[in-house]
Amino acid sequence: MNRLHTILACLACSAALATAQVCVPAFSPPTPEQGPLGAGGTVRAVTAWDPDGPGPQQEWLIVGGEGLMPEFTAVDIAAWDGSNWRSLNATFSPGVVIRALTTYQGRLIVGGDFTTVNGQPASSLAVYDGQTWTGLGTGVSVEDGSQATVAAFTLYNGNLYIGGTFNRVGNQPAASVATWNGTQLQPVPAPGGPTIARVRAMVPYGSGVAVGAAAGSGLDAMGLGATTLGLWNGTSWQTLGPTPATGAVNDLEVDGATLLVAGAAPTGASGLMRLNANNTWLSAIAANFGQVAALERVAGGR
Repeated sequence: MNRLHTILACLACSAALATAQVCVPAFSPPTPEQGPLGAGGTVRAVTAWDPDGPGPQQEWLIVGGEGLMPEFTAVDIAAWDGSNWRSLNATFSPGVVIRALTTYQGRLIVGGDFTTVNGQPASSLAVYDGQTWTGLGTGVSVEDGSQATVAAFTLYNGNLYIGGTFNRVGNQPAASVATWNGTQLQPVPAPGGPTIARVRAMVPYGSGVAVGAAAGSGLDAMGLGATTLGLWNGTSWQTLGPTPATGAVNDLEVDGATLLVAGAAPTGASGLMRLNANNTWLSAIAANFGQVAALERVAGGR
């Protein structure tokens, strides 16, 4: 079974479970006219991108990860155009891992573990306009010289929010969250100073952006202690939930006014929890969930 088909089916299944729907996994093998599907390795991120904007081409499915397409020069990112795999002609620095993909202002945005793209500086952030790869702004970094990581993107109030493992944005101190407005990359203020929070997930929620992090130090950089779930309201950070989450948060989604929280038992009850608009934890969707890795909306469901 092709890994791309597998991961998309798993995302759909996770989403159905998030609403207590019965999920029957099903796979659609390629038809002969589609040709061979070759994505192997480890898939870590997918997104849809229209390479010619309002032009006649259909959207491409962009797949990122590690060791996906050995037949291409760029083995860690590729595009499926509905019929064939396409190279995106990107050569990242050795040891690259693509962890996050999105689109912003018509361009493809890539986040992960890397320092260059096609020989140009690109500190964990790169952008592709369909012709040329460049770094995104000044990029992000870790002050001690270790590898920075970008693991999450979301859009809010016209800005692209960027989360990961870093404590510098250019020459400015940061706490693992930054914003890009199309011309300028800026750190999101944090009372803990330039401290690494290991952000894994972000989504617009209520009056701001919900942020989930790995267990351990949690969001201490944001002044929230060891909690792994918080909210940036545009001016300050606040804890979400009457009982702070302390387990790892792997992904976040919104269903109406309810925040879906996936992870390693974020509140100790289940790997998939719900928080309502009154900041109250609802009953676990399924008490026997262990660790939930990802949530994704699918057509006709959640």
